[in-house]
Amino acid sequence: MKRLSPSCRLEEKKGNDRCSLAGKDLVTFEAIVDSYVKEYRKSENDRLNALRSLHSMNAAIHCSVWDGKNGHQRMVSRHALTLMEDSLLENKANLKEYSCFSALYKVLAGFKIHGIGHLGLYDIALALGSYIGLAPDRVYLHRGTREGAKALAPLGLVKYRAETIAMTDLPAPFRRLLPREAEDCLCIYKDKIKAVVAKMITVHN
Repeated sequence: MKRLSPSCRLEEKKGNDRCSLAGKDLVTFEAIVDSYVKEYRKSENDRLNALRSLHSMNAAIHCSVWDGKNGHQRMVSRHALTLMEDSLLENKANLKEYSCFSALYKVLAGFKIHGIGHLGLYDIALALGSYIGLAPDRVYLHRGTREGAKALAPLGLVKYRAETIAMTDLPAPFRRLLPREAEDCLCIYKDKIKAVVAKMITVHN
């Protein structure tokens, strides 16, 4: 089994997690979505396009595991990431047989690698799915994304305790996004979303 050295930099790493960042003066859902599209869509598309252009499944597995989307993986041990890469390499012959993103995600979860949680599994599945041609058709909830979904709960739309939600569960402005973009947006703008919902409730009361 051939494993590459643990170094893959598809994007410039930044000191801050994107999920702790968001623009100012965003007082509507429309403004939040516009900000996401302006600030993040191109860079994320470029990152995923770089994964699609890799020369082999081995390279795609390696970069999907070690790239550490937006620094999310920076606290995961090298041992855990190595185990994930080895598990994927051992199963690489089957990876292109999966017909949907959820099946790929379940395979990664089935490895049960200590130290890689739901967010890590999602990030790796999203990256590897880009190479294989699989994208999520629902919004996966974990950590910051769940906080963003919970912020919408007072509107009676989102079951934020679920593992995934449908795009139709989100307010209409968010439906302009792809499911993977909505996941990202809920995480990055969770505090802004909470503020918008609070304002909406105040106005209606």
